[in-house]
Amino acid sequence: MRLHPVKTLTRILDFKLSLSNLLLASSFFILLILLASGLWQFVVENQDGWILGDWLVNYEDGGFKRRGLSGSFFLLLNDITRVNPAILVFSAQVILYGLLFVLLFLLLRKRQLRWSLLILLFNPITLLFYVGDPNSVGRKDVVIIIILLLFALTRRFHSTLRTLVFAILIAIATLLHELAFFFVPYFLAVEYVSGNLNKAQLKHFLILLLAGLVPLLAIAAAGASVNNGLTQSILASRGVTGHVMGGVFSWGVESTALRVLSSNDKLSNYSYYILYFALGLIPFLYYLRHANLGAKKFLALLLITFSFSLPLFALGVDWGRWLNIHFTMILILFIYLTPPRDVEFTKRITVKRLILSVLLLLYVLIWSVPHCNGGWRIGLIRKVEPLVTYFIRLIF
Repeated sequence: MRLHPVKTLTRILDFKLSLSNLLLASSFFILLILLASGLWQFVVENQDGWILGDWLVNYEDGGFKRRGLSGSFFLLLNDITRVNPAILVFSAQVILYGLLFVLLFLLLRKRQLRWSLLILLFNPITLLFYVGDPNSVGRKDVVIIIILLLFALTRRFHSTLRTLVFAILIAIATLLHELAFFFVPYFLAVEYVSGNLNKAQLKHFLILLLAGLVPLLAIAAAGASVNNGLTQSILASRGVTGHVMGGVFSWGVESTALRVLSSNDKLSNYSYYILYFALGLIPFLYYLRHANLGAKKFLALLLITFSFSLPLFALGVDWGRWLNIHFTMILILFIYLTPPRDVEFTKRITVKRLILSVLLLLYVLIWSVPHCNGGWRIGLIRKVEPLVTYFIRLIF
């Protein structure tokens, strides 16, 4: 029987928007607009050394090196299109965040949307992380998160070909940023929480692990310095100046977390990440009953994945970013485990539920996670406070 391509695509996407899905899609769209606005300022107007510079590390200055794949790609694209590399990077970042939200929506669209799941989704340590600390936006972290989302969405099509495709994607992600390797265990976690882990699938996971490890070892053994002295002139000749040289291109090994934490004031600031971890973990523990995942299994998974990423916490100072990646990937696992939506699922609005909703809203608003340097940071309520003060003055 011949299948009509349009009907087949419609059946796959199944875009029957319920009210909850419409609100979800609208929230994602608003987030994308906010992120795009911040990216334009950081990337195009200020040409930030991290948010733009990290994407423009290239092989043209010194040959093969860590993070250089993206820069060489954008320089090649600049040769072809004559468009300023900053504009090209901005466009790619917006597309990646758009893809992230689309894939999240596809994973969520048939799931039971409870308050407890929405709190995991719009949480200062997951999606609201980018709003709480605008300096965290536009990093390459989004690439490995997108790959995990694709992995979860294609789980039922498990095959050797699929594994090889994802191995290539993980290898590319590691060449874009070496941190990708340290989050590969989440791909095993998808198999683990599916309850279908066996010897054959462990072989598939070994392929994925090697896909990240081989590029990482190659970078460690033969990688040149990020800046070999010609980067500034190469970028300037293509219209990129600004503050681009003040980020990754000036970062040295003396700036590792181990050295930074030797300072007493920095150690005190970074101790707040323990509190951020606890605040982020609490709603995930509460949601375990809806994700049908035992506490022991979840804590074991947490221990393995965090232990695997310990080198990141020792070498890099962006602890908030590492926590954000971890909790976003755990969020993907929890969405994956959430049962399908029950069309008759309704709950009466009671005083108890109303109070709980207000408390959950306060939980989201009163804290946010700095991507580095630590210390306590007030949440999105700090953006609401001037507006509240204005209305109070009008009234009184």
